[in-house]
Parts: sequence; structure tokens; C-alpha cells
Amino acid sequence: TNGLTPGPHITATVEWATARNQENLMHPEKRTQFADQMELTVTTGQTVRAGMPVKLLATDAEGDENFPDGQEAAADTDVPIGIADGKAGTVYAEGERFTVWLVSSTVLHMLVGTGGITRGSRVVSASDGIKNAAAHGTTSRIYSHGIALSTSVVGDVAAVLSAPLALSRA
Repeated sequence: TNGLTPGPHITATVEWATARNQENLMHPEKRTQFADQMELTVTTGQTVRAGMPVKLLATDAEGDENFPDGQEAAADTDVPIGIADGKAGTVYAEGERFTVWLVSSTVLHMLVGTGGITRGSRVVSASDGIKNAAAHGTTSRIYSHGIALSTSVVGDVAAVLSAPLALSRA
């Protein structure tokens, strides 16, 4: 590792030492990162309350890709990436930036497979990389690596918030 200890407000990069890993296509200098927080923008027509689970939206209605749109994860089909920060009673309005404490502190850089991935969706293994997980309500069990932090196409190396999970669907 690079000697940094992950903690609040610190982003560290883990460097892999072996020659084999250095030859890998996936940015050897930045394969795994540690982050505790992410800044989002409250999406159009929504508010976000401090302490509520938050999901990442696939597109940005507010138009700033540096601060992706988010809203409360209010349904059992939503995929939360973390919890909105703030004092009890704080309500963030449409267009306002807010901080999310992430459900995981590890961000993986993974190869995207056929079909691509959509920001805010759970991702699973595919024969040529990762892809979006099946929609909620399917009858199969899925083994998810985490949550896509960007919308990406086949061949891209995309950031995925590590949140491994096996889900049985009924």
C-alpha cells in the first residue's frame, strides 16, 4: 500500500506491486481506492433528509457531473449508496449539495462487459466484465460486487462502490 490510512475525508490509493498486475489493463496506479464520503446534488423535485438512505441516480437532472444527482432511497427496490450527513432535522432542497456517508469505504475499478453498466445499479459478473444486475423481483439468486458509480460502456474501466451481496429473489 502507499502508507495512507483510510479515514474520514482521506482518499488513499492502493498500488499493486507484482509485475503481472502492473501489466493489467486496469489502471495499476489506481485499482482500489478508499473513500468514506461522496458529495451529491439533490435531484429536481426532491428533498433529502439527514440520516436517510440515499441512492445515486443514473442521470443528472441538475447538470453537474462532478456532483452527481441523488435522492432518498425510499423503496425496497432502491439501491442505497449511503446515508445523508447532517444534524437531525436538516433537509436539503432541490439543487443543494450534500454529503453522503458511503456504505463501503472501498471503490474498485472494474472492466465493464457487454451491455454496459448504469450509475446507481448493482453490478454482477459477466463473461467479459461486469454488467447491471437483474431487476428486483427476478427468481434467481444474484451475487453483486457492488454499486456502479458511473454509467459506462463495454471495455471501459469503471468505479464500483464495493458492497458485495448475495440476494435471493422471489
